[in-house]
Amino acid sequence: MRKVFLVTVITAFLVTGAHAHMGATGVVLERMEAMKSIASAVKAIKSQLTSDNYSSAVVSENAALIEAHSGKAFTKLFPKGSEGAPSEASPLIWKDWAAFEKIADDLKESAGILKGVASDQASLKEPFTNMLKTCGACHKKFREKLN
Repeated sequence: MRKVFLVTVITAFLVTGAHAHMGATGVVLERMEAMKSIASAVKAIKSQLTSDNYSSAVVSENAALIEAHSGKAFTKLFPKGSEGAPSEASPLIWKDWAAFEKIADDLKESAGILKGVASDQASLKEPFTNMLKTCGACHKKFREKLN
């Protein structure tokens, strides 16, 4: 079940990123590009979970990228008035800003934890899963699917 959840989250990141960029400009395009970078980093880390050619550098660098795109760096990409197509940002972001900030901070923290265990492949699974749960929680609460 967890494996299906992880694959679903990663696939949603990748598929949505390519389609959602159509017509985006300014801060909306900037945050979509940040999400695309995060999705690529997640994919790179996921590939290392069971790799026979494990690279702690790949995990560390990609966790650092996610960490850099989270927290305040993430929330600044959501100024008031930046909702609406082509953005999938829910108006709930600005109605429940404290919860949105907390999730952005939780992502920064979980990426930092993942970066901290990068030297030990056997220790990656739980922090990686926790980080994906943070991503999923944000998408579930604060993302609207465009038709």
